Amino acid sequence: VARWGELYYRRGQPTGLCVELTMDWHHLRAGIPLFSTMTAEELVSEGRYRLRFRSYAYEAQDAEATDFVKLFGSDDSADIAVHLTPALYDPRVPGIPNLGFGVIESDRIHPYLVERFNRMDRMFVPSTYARDTFIRN
Repeated sequence: VARWGELYYRRGQPTGLCVELTMDWHHLRAGIPLFSTMTAEELVSEGRYRLRFRSYAYEAQDAEATDFVKLFGSDDSADIAVHLTPALYDPRVPGIPNLGFGVIESDRIHPYLVERFNRMDRMFVPSTYARDTFIRN
């Protein structure tokens, strides 16, 4: 919560791209320092990006009304969609580029996830190991 307050009071009015982040609802609610929450915080701290949030919660309005979304969310139309949880890469946001982040720790990827990875316009991975694993699978 202290980090969010610091981000909120230090940032200016963002005027750059509107990025729609799709992430697990509990990450938005709890603010736990996982990849998706840290990515959202980095985009806020950059100060340029307007952010929209989308969640795959059973009750989407529940997730999309969290404190983080209230502080940093925008109602503007998205210019690009960034999907932060591979198992949840569906559905794509129509009419704009859809980027997926893929973090894996194995040399094999379940076919279910491969199919979802292939739905993205672009994939980003944190290492050459992950890149090579995605290519093989």
